[in-house]
Amino acid sequence: MRNLVVSGRSDHRLWGDTRVGGRLCAALSAECPHQLFTCQFPYLLRHDDDGVQHELLNVLDQVPDATEDQILDLFFLSVHRTLNLILKSGEIISVEVDTKSVTFPEDENVQDYCHLGIKAVGVSPEQEIIVILTEDDKILLVLSLFDLVTTADLLSESFGEGEFMTVGWGKKETQFHGSEGKQAAKKKLEFDAQVAIQASTRNITWRGDGAYFAVGYVVNSQSYFKVFNREGILQYTSEKQPGLECKFTWRPSGNLIATTQVFPHKYVVAFFEKNGLKHGELLLPFDYEHVAVESLLWSGDSEVLSVHFTNNQTGDSRILLYTISNYHWYLKQSLLIPNKSQLLAVKWEDVLSNNNGKCIHLVLDTGLHEKIEWVWCVDQSNAKNQSDDSVVGVIDGNQILITSFRHSVVPPPMSANVFQCNIAINRLLFGPILEESHAKPSSIDSNSFCAFMEDGSCCMFAKEDNNKFKLIGTTSLDFMKNAYALNNMLWLSKGCMLWVKSNATTSTLFTIDVTYEPELSMSVSTKTELNENIIGIRAIPGEKLAILQTSSGKLLHYGLLDKFEPLEDVSFPEFCHRFDICRIEDKLFAFGLTARNRLYINNVKIANNITSYSVHSDFLMLTTLQHQLLTFPLTIHDLNNLQYNLFANRKLDQNDSTSLMNRKLERGSVLVTVIPCESRTVLQLPRGNLEIIQPRVLSLKIIGNYLDRKDYRLAFDLMRKQRINLNLIYDHNPDEFLENVAVFINAIDNPSRLSLFTSELDEQDVTKTMYAGAYKNVERSAKVNMNMKIKTVCERMRHSLEQVNENNKFLLPILTTYVKSNAVEDLEIALTKIKSVKNNENDTNVVSANDALKYLLYMVNVDELYNIALGQYDFEMVMFVADKSQKDPKEYVPYINELKSMEENYRKYYIDNDLKRYDTALKHLIACGPERSAELLTFVKQHCLYSKAICQIPNDDDRYKRIAEEFGNFLVSKRHYTEAGMMYLRSSHAEKALECFIEALDWQSSITIAIELKQANEDILLLKRQLLSRLKEAGRYSEAISLIRECEDATVEEFIKCALEGKLFKTAMNICQRHQNPHFMDNLMKPAVIEQCNTLLATINQNQTQFEQQKDRLLVVRQNKAAKLIAAENCDGNLAMDCDLYSDTSSIAGSSSSRTSGRTFRSSKNRRKHERKLVSLKEGSRFEDIALVRALHALVCATFNLRHDVSEITYVLHWMCLDSEMKQLQETLDNNLNYIPKYFDSIWIPELNIEANKTLASELKIQDVTTITDASFSLEPHIRIPPVIQDVKWKLEYI
Repeated sequence: MRNLVVSGRSDHRLWGDTRVGGRLCAALSAECPHQLFTCQFPYLLRHDDDGVQHELLNVLDQVPDATEDQILDLFFLSVHRTLNLILKSGEIISVEVDTKSVTFPEDENVQDYCHLGIKAVGVSPEQEIIVILTEDDKILLVLSLFDLVTTADLLSESFGEGEFMTVGWGKKETQFHGSEGKQAAKKKLEFDAQVAIQASTRNITWRGDGAYFAVGYVVNSQSYFKVFNREGILQYTSEKQPGLECKFTWRPSGNLIATTQVFPHKYVVAFFEKNGLKHGELLLPFDYEHVAVESLLWSGDSEVLSVHFTNNQTGDSRILLYTISNYHWYLKQSLLIPNKSQLLAVKWEDVLSNNNGKCIHLVLDTGLHEKIEWVWCVDQSNAKNQSDDSVVGVIDGNQILITSFRHSVVPPPMSANVFQCNIAINRLLFGPILEESHAKPSSIDSNSFCAFMEDGSCCMFAKEDNNKFKLIGTTSLDFMKNAYALNNMLWLSKGCMLWVKSNATTSTLFTIDVTYEPELSMSVSTKTELNENIIGIRAIPGEKLAILQTSSGKLLHYGLLDKFEPLEDVSFPEFCHRFDICRIEDKLFAFGLTARNRLYINNVKIANNITSYSVHSDFLMLTTLQHQLLTFPLTIHDLNNLQYNLFANRKLDQNDSTSLMNRKLERGSVLVTVIPCESRTVLQLPRGNLEIIQPRVLSLKIIGNYLDRKDYRLAFDLMRKQRINLNLIYDHNPDEFLENVAVFINAIDNPSRLSLFTSELDEQDVTKTMYAGAYKNVERSAKVNMNMKIKTVCERMRHSLEQVNENNKFLLPILTTYVKSNAVEDLEIALTKIKSVKNNENDTNVVSANDALKYLLYMVNVDELYNIALGQYDFEMVMFVADKSQKDPKEYVPYINELKSMEENYRKYYIDNDLKRYDTALKHLIACGPERSAELLTFVKQHCLYSKAICQIPNDDDRYKRIAEEFGNFLVSKRHYTEAGMMYLRSSHAEKALECFIEALDWQSSITIAIELKQANEDILLLKRQLLSRLKEAGRYSEAISLIRECEDATVEEFIKCALEGKLFKTAMNICQRHQNPHFMDNLMKPAVIEQCNTLLATINQNQTQFEQQKDRLLVVRQNKAAKLIAAENCDGNLAMDCDLYSDTSSIAGSSSSRTSGRTFRSSKNRRKHERKLVSLKEGSRFEDIALVRALHALVCATFNLRHDVSEITYVLHWMCLDSEMKQLQETLDNNLNYIPKYFDSIWIPELNIEANKTLASELKIQDVTTITDASFSLEPHIRIPPVIQDVKWKLEYI
């Protein structure tokens, strides 16, 4: 689907206007392509771009008897910077171009072989080996300094090392011959001896990689070629073919050898494989009798085949440029040499000399040297509105192949429309970009196009109402001498075109006025000279302004006042063979792609792996060398971050295969066009066939536009075709959908589709999950709770459907809303509705009860629906459901009959018990009365329904006490003694209640019940002492002190000892102060307080020492890990430099990722082992830094928790006048508490507080993200940050 267009052109004169006759040899310098060398007998000349020529040698000075007819070949060797002239007489002259020194071959063997004469010479592509064919058909392989390597005999009868082997599969006559039929086996090849005589020459051609060369020769008036390797060993000999001419040329890529072949009624270019077998042909558009083919040449990139021929009748010379796609040869360009001039030399530059390998040099007999550079271009309509049909035009000789991809997709070489012209077409130009409101059928719009022929004439076509094209008119452009001289054209408006004719340093801009009445005509209105080489021109969509690109990449703004203004902010650093201009949010953006796959946006290089791009109406689409299609929204924010997004995609492309913006393609796929305002994307594969895809992100954009316009039907259809989750209809804008549910139902108006939408509802928001990439920059606020999405949508849908449910048209969607709610109550309502339909059955109903039940059974399990019907106690509905199921009537009919024979409450209990609805079963069993009390107690015990049973039975009922007693026994088994004691009291079992309260250490309740049981005072005092001992053992000293007050035999000293034992120093001090007994203060209080003070001092000092050690160790561990990480990155970086040497599955290439492979620790044993590693403080352990953070967090919290204990003890020390001890303790803790927070920032670094997500780390601009280990994510959230210290008043101030 591509055409060849001129991207750059320059010409200059090599000599004066005098025509040069005879033979002219030319050579190009590979290292400096603008230098041309020619042999104009008897002189060897060097020509520069400025037209200056330098004489290098007079041939007659070296070979006095040489003649012009003896000149055979001329080639330049860049390695030695020598120009080499080969004469047919056998002389080889080498001239050093810098010093003009002349040398001859020094090897005597070469001189001996060449003295008879030379027929042909061929130089290998890397210029290391030269093949010389002598007059006696000897092949010489010599080095670049003409030192002989080896020789071979061209006319040997050997086929070569690759001779075919026969395995006895039968003769040719018995084989299948396809559509030609059996007659093909009897067909004999006819040979034209006259053709062979005319082609009795020799030529040598090399394969592009220099591994093989082929030599064409003639034997018995028949042309053949032989293939040799670079060691001179014969490999293959071609098959016998009639009419071959000896003009063999090997395609640089190596798959084809081309030459001309003459048949009685046609003239073709025949193609051969390396093994000598014919492999297709190309029909030439002229007859053999009137035309002589001068040369066949391949472009440096193997994509273009040039055929140079001369018309013997008219004397015209032409060059035809062919290219192949999808096994069809297209004639892309026909270059007519003007003024009856003759081509003396035709040369293609190689790929190393030219970026794209499509630069051709022409030398005319008038002395004119033309250099023309070609690039591929998709000629298509360029508007981005709905009226543009994505029309693509393909040139094939005198045919225009037109396809409108909005309406049809026709694979090449076919097309939707074919237009035939009388002359070969060289260029297509599509119509101006108009606003959609101005585009009318049958008028000039972006779908119109002009075809420019080789003679300068032009045909214009426009689209009609029936999507066909009609001819507007034909006009002749008299001011154009040759069509390819105009290398850039732009149809700016309906009545204006811009044409650029450029040379190496200057350009001429023509403004063409186009008129349509009374007939089509074009005329030059203005002509502007520029001192810039303009090689690109584009229009700004929707504006009558043009942007011109110079050879350096600079962009010029051309307005209606014929003024040129440079655009510095949007210019490219280098020339881009393809560029586009568009305005986004009132800002101008330029997109450019170079021949070296560099993509520029304005003056910023975005990537260097882009093979093609397309500017969609809403997106920028790219194909990469990694065979991916990338899609980015056309917004300023996304374009500014495009470079980062491409880098991120390169990092994630191995694992992120489901990304919306990234889609894998077949190798070598390139973009052809993207339908504006649609999602269809046309790609062309390397072999030429088309592939139509619809990228998900484009479809989502189109669907979003439909939903915004409330065009729910089109949105639903597209979502069904693209298999897009229907939840998007709601999630796109929840508030708007809920407000327009009735509009949605009316637009769809299809019960099946409405049921499908409801059945696909899910609680997740697809705009935040599977389609988050398309909504990342969209801010939406929903008034509804997304956790209640299904319930909310089903209720709204049900309400709206019931309003239009005439004749039960929407019964099935209504049932779906009940089923989707996933609640038993809703399914019961659904069955009730079906029963209502069954009871009111009539002929007007769209859906019958049977159909409704079948539909319900399709969504709900039949056993579940049967149980729900049974749970409604409606045996008629139960039988209706059972009839539609696979259940055996022998099983459910007796069961239902048994239920019918039971009392109503007991029947309901029986059903609920079978359905495991124990709560309702309990209710119905209680309603059965006291006669079912034994069954009730068993049922309650079996299902642990004690609490619910007690709430439903009166307190004075015997069943209440029995259940309460059993409830107490159950609570005792669960060790809930307090609750068990309460239940025993309700069941009038006080003794059991007392035992439970004693076990629960509820001393107050225990003493109260003991008194109620009228126990003796001695027994009650013994009970108090027993409870006091157990309270002390449990550490409940406050309660123990309260209990001592209840003991009649308690003493003051016992009070004080109990308080001191429980660390209740304030309580003990108050008791001592109240009784004013020095014994208590000196012998009991003071020793205990001083001991506690010393213990706290030791704890504080120990914590500070441990904090210092662990803090310093943490710093050392982190430094060591950082050093190891840097060393590992350096190692990976060195490996990455050679990553192209390894395959995708190489163990070396994947070694860097294997280090970080995670472990799941699935077994409990391994999990506990891993947890121990995470808290291990052993030096050198893998997770030592994590364990240190955890330990430091616990240590800091423990230190700050000492404030309460210190506060209490300092208060007591102050009352006891122990000021020195008090100040020491208080100052020690205060210093420690002020010292620790200074190191919080060095311990709890910011990276610890990042969740286990490296994407979040990049958003937070944390550079050294790789220092975060996977183990740090195992820390609890509160440990990843410093401890939160609450302000507590604990010190005694001013003391």
